[in-house]
Amino acid sequence: MTHCAQVRRARSCASPSIWRSADGVDVSYNDLLLRVLSRVLAEHPALNASLQGDEIRLWQRIDIGVA
Repeated sequence: MTHCAQVRRARSCASPSIWRSADGVDVSYNDLLLRVLSRVLAEHPALNASLQGDEIRLWQRIDIGVA
């Protein structure tokens, strides 16, 4: 079973209220992915980096863009 299949299965087994925010908006898979990614970057700051020219720049702020 793939990781995505495990997430879909967990979502189908979970209470519907878990997948709804306090203001009644449904929580999407993208929302979940961004939340997990932000926590991983906070716990492993060396992953929060980018290549600028020949140097690796480590960032203090976690800034995730989605298009």
